[in-house]
Formats: sequence, structure tokens, C-alpha cells
Amino acid sequence: KRFFAGVDFEEALQHPMYYSTWLSKDTKHVSRDELRGFLSARLRVFYEEELDVPLVVFDEVLEHVLRIDRVLRQPMGHLLLVGDSGAGKTVLSKFVSWMNGLSIFQIKAHSRYGMEDFN
Repeated sequence: KRFFAGVDFEEALQHPMYYSTWLSKDTKHVSRDELRGFLSARLRVFYEEELDVPLVVFDEVLEHVLRIDRVLRQPMGHLLLVGDSGAGKTVLSKFVSWMNGLSIFQIKAHSRYGMEDFN
């Protein structure tokens, strides 16, 4: 603490920390309530335009959406989402892709999966 005399440690180490470029042009720290309000409004538009699947925005959804966004913003960004069926992996990745103007590709694996399935 002696080397960081001007730092408010309560604020700097507050968890969780949300950083986003959705509310401004630069990556900056945003509050949970600001982010939740913004995502709730965007999700309503997403429901109307793309899917008819309502989501409840809770803290874990905010964290996952920001993680997916951070990965997809990287050059050649891609990710493999693993988890229980119905947990929202597909909907959240489609939502973040829609927010960033990206298209997604989803593999439909089956017993005879081969090179012709990539066309």
C-alpha cells in the first residue's frame, strides 16, 4: 500500500469488475447496473428480431456475455462452449455475435461426420 498511496483499494479491488466497449468507444469499467440495463434493452430487441427465447439477466449472464465478447473481438476469435444442455451457451453466443455484427457457424456432429459436412 505504501507504493500506491493515491489508490482507493476498496474500489480498485471490488469484485466483480466489468469492462466493456458497449457503453463507450473505449474499454472502460462499468457498473453492474449500467451493464444490466443496457443488456436488458438490447436483449429485448434481440428477442424481437432474432429469437423468441427470453433470458433472465443475472450476474453470471453478464460475466459470460463479456467473456464471449472479449474472445470474439480478437482477430480470428473463436471459442468452444462446454456445459449442460439448455444453459444458454448458444443463445448467448448468438446474442454477442448479433451485437457485434458477426455471423456464427455451428457444427452439427453426427455418426458419419466428414469433410463434405463443411460445405
